[in-house]
Amino acid sequence: MQFKNRIAASVGVMVPGLVASANVASQIQTEQLPAADDATQDNSLMGFFAVGIVINIALVAAYFIWAYKQWNRKRDN
Repeated sequence: MQFKNRIAASVGVMVPGLVASANVASQIQTEQLPAADDATQDNSLMGFFAVGIVINIALVAAYFIWAYKQWNRKRDN
C-alpha cells in the first residue's frame, strides 16, 4: 500500500489503496497538437510543387540543350 501511495504522490494524486491506480490512469491526459489550417497547408503544398515544377523544367531544358550540342558534334564530323 505504501508503494501505491508513492506512485500516486509522484503524479499528484493522494488516494490510498486500489483506488489510487484507477485515479492515476484517469488523471493522465495526452496533449494534442493543434491541427494545421487548410489554407496554411494548401500554401505550403503549393510552394512545394511549384519548386518541383521549376526544377523539372530546368532539368528538361538542360537535357535538351545537351542533346542538341551532342547532335551538332556528330553532324559536324
